[in-house]
Amino acid sequence: MESLIDKKYSLYINGEWVEPEAGKTFNTTCPADGRALATCADAGPEDVDRAYKSAQKAFETWKTVAPQKRAELLLKIADLIDENAEHLAQVETLDNGKPIRETRNVDIPLASDHFRYLLRPCAPRKALPP
Repeated sequence: MESLIDKKYSLYINGEWVEPEAGKTFNTTCPADGRALATCADAGPEDVDRAYKSAQKAFETWKTVAPQKRAELLLKIADLIDENAEHLAQVETLDNGKPIRETRNVDIPLASDHFRYLLRPCAPRKALPP
């Protein structure tokens, strides 16, 4: 199962994989047996600021995207999660030590459901009593 996980993970900021400004990393291990899984970038305050500024800039474009197009993109994310459900469940199990049945039947399906849930119309609000 180790081949399911990359050996190194960087930060994804402004549409690209980047190294943390301070160069810090941390190692993640499988809690079930202590095996080393990957080395991950350890974001510092300057990385958070960089990601925040990038998100602010992206929002200037995103806020002009038509609701139907936004819905299509959210559904595409949900579909990609579903298409990769088994892989994601196995990685989640390795990283967290959870039983595979829980990640297959609960965690991963709920992740894709959250993107679909965002598209459900809101129930009309009832008027507050005077």
